[in-house]
Amino acid sequence: MKTKGYWMILLTLLWMGACQSETQQQQSEKLEANTEISAPDFSSKFTIKHINLPSGNELAYVDEGTGSTTLLMIHGLGGNLKHWETNIKSLKENFRCIAIDLPGYGNSPFVESEANAVTFYADLINELKQELGLENTVIIGHSMGGQVAIHSVLNAPENFQKMVLVSPAGLETFSSVEAMGIKSFATAAYYQQQGEKDIKTAFALNFHQQPEVAESWIAERIAMKEEEGFDAYCKTVERGVTGMLEAPVAERLAELKVPVLVTFGQDDKLIPNRILHKDMTVQQVAEKASAIPNHQIELIPEVGHMPHVEKPQVFEELLKHFLESAEI
Repeated sequence: MKTKGYWMILLTLLWMGACQSETQQQQSEKLEANTEISAPDFSSKFTIKHINLPSGNELAYVDEGTGSTTLLMIHGLGGNLKHWETNIKSLKENFRCIAIDLPGYGNSPFVESEANAVTFYADLINELKQELGLENTVIIGHSMGGQVAIHSVLNAPENFQKMVLVSPAGLETFSSVEAMGIKSFATAAYYQQQGEKDIKTAFALNFHQQPEVAESWIAERIAMKEEEGFDAYCKTVERGVTGMLEAPVAERLAELKVPVLVTFGQDDKLIPNRILHKDMTVQQVAEKASAIPNHQIELIPEVGHMPHVEKPQVFEELLKHFLESAEI
């Protein structure tokens, strides 16, 4: 029987990684000295739009560029659409790029719901696709957003021509005991009590070499602690964790009928979990995608959990090649 202290440590490491290199420690200390706390800024380099879906839910999104192919981008747990801004700036020259804020993140309002968060998000993605009349759509999901993307395609395969998964959640699986322990402590209260140092460490561990753009995200996350909507945000993150654990996809990968590109950073410190699955490698997690009938797996060296942010040009070249060569 695991003690409460064990699970608290386990949960911290689960979402923050198990270790921190000297370079990352130096980065964290630098940020700790330089970060100024101000109101969170959810503005974007691009125009934020809002849409009211038939289900009654509202989503914020950006819609940039033109082209015969639409790239529909979904952020991960705790993120927002700004995590795609660097990619949009480049890709919008050849593609229509749409990035959304999931409910409770960024500029999308919090939704009080008992539904599974991941499958709920997947339904909203399909609603959005229909409401905007998108054609020749490629769905792209990072981390939790990857698991959302998989459910979106499983639910409505006719809506998408291809799928791109970036460090996707859902390929690594957890036993019922592991999941129970995680859910017991991945509560809104846990995220509410995270201090400034915890936040900075968590961000640093998303990267092999933390990019400058992450500094504004860190300041934004710290500033959120003083905002009225912070409790709702923490509840949203809690539901995201629970949603991922209760909406598995690993056993359904063979049902995917669209071409799928799967990318991971070789130095991902969040997947696989370094405590629960200490003997598993990133390569082994990525290879689970081999169950997808039409798949391409790419591991990017010297990159952590956010390849599209840390090495955007490398990621975008892989994406473009995949879109040009994958069979439909």
